[in-house]
Amino acid sequence: MVDLVRRLAERQWRQVAWRILLVAVPVAALSWRPEVDPDPDRWGYFQLALLVAYVQAGDVDAAINVLDDARATNPRAEVSAAVLAPGSVHDLLTAAVSRRWAITPQDPASALAQAHLVSPA
Repeated sequence: MVDLVRRLAERQWRQVAWRILLVAVPVAALSWRPEVDPDPDRWGYFQLALLVAYVQAGDVDAAINVLDDARATNPRAEVSAAVLAPGSVHDLLTAAVSRRWAITPQDPASALAQAHLVSPA
């Protein structure tokens, strides 16, 4: 930096330009390149863990609320991906909703409860 300032004071423009090209441009290019592995979305992983914990505890309504919150904040969140993709989380939630659906009365008065159960699918 001192050398650069000294060359600017001496009006050695060509040497200043070479130093900028040889140092600053590669540094700027490397700093602006996209990251290969971005930081994980910790809140998304927490919501996924919370969803699994609620389903395992048998609290289907709270699990659906976590899923709704995750979709509202980030539609591409880990929770949505884990629930939509075939796998253990999807199977766990589907089984819990199916059990809850079986015990829900099939009358017009319980239509809201049924709609709440259908929303994660």
